[in-house]
Amino acid sequence: MADTRLQIAGSVATVTIDRPPVNALTLASYLEITGVFETLGAREDVSCIVLTGAGDRAFCAGFDYRQFNSAGASEDDPRRPEVLRTMFETIRNCPLPVVAAVNGPAIGAGCVLAAVCDIRLAADTARFGLPEIDFGRIGGAAYLAPLVSPDCLRYMALTGLPLSAQLALRVGLVWDLVEPAALPAAAAALGAKLASKPRPALAAMKTALGQLAGRSIVDGYRFEQEQSVALRKLLEGGGR
Repeated sequence: MADTRLQIAGSVATVTIDRPPVNALTLASYLEITGVFETLGAREDVSCIVLTGAGDRAFCAGFDYRQFNSAGASEDDPRRPEVLRTMFETIRNCPLPVVAAVNGPAIGAGCVLAAVCDIRLAADTARFGLPEIDFGRIGGAAYLAPLVSPDCLRYMALTGLPLSAQLALRVGLVWDLVEPAALPAAAAALGAKLASKPRPALAAMKTALGQLAGRSIVDGYRFEQEQSVALRKLLEGGGR
């Protein structure tokens, strides 16, 4: 794989975005990441995925606009919005829990990459930003809307200014902060904890969580109960 590295330890897969110097992504990167998550989601020997970035300069700096400058391609290429949406939705709808280990700035599409993961751990030097407004563009806010308050979202989208890791923790965008050197071990420990759960239960819980938005409390709990009954039958039947 050209832009990612894959490592599997036990039942935890670690996907590392590896495009020096700041892990900015191209169309090929989007397609590659989509393929990796599709493959991992179908593997029965993997129960959790950790997504992180290589090096210490960035988790992901978003789209690599140098690709167009160097190749003479058009930024209006109609493929880009579609393949970008597909990547985000593949990660968000992956049947396995996905942990973002945010080792540095997560900017633009990189911020959205972190947002579509189930749980976000971050180095205390990380930052989260949606700078599209600075370039006369719009994008990414839809994926952050369920995670932060409307005021926080408007601040990020309208100013283009990034949140510090400490502020991201305070507003609920990340679950915990650790020192940069401790992030890989913290993410691996969380991944192992998640992977220790029954794999069908993890998938059923992700399905239930994804279906709760917009439902009333009673309807949401009814849906959880229905999923729980189906899960119990699957596990009693020896399903994995």
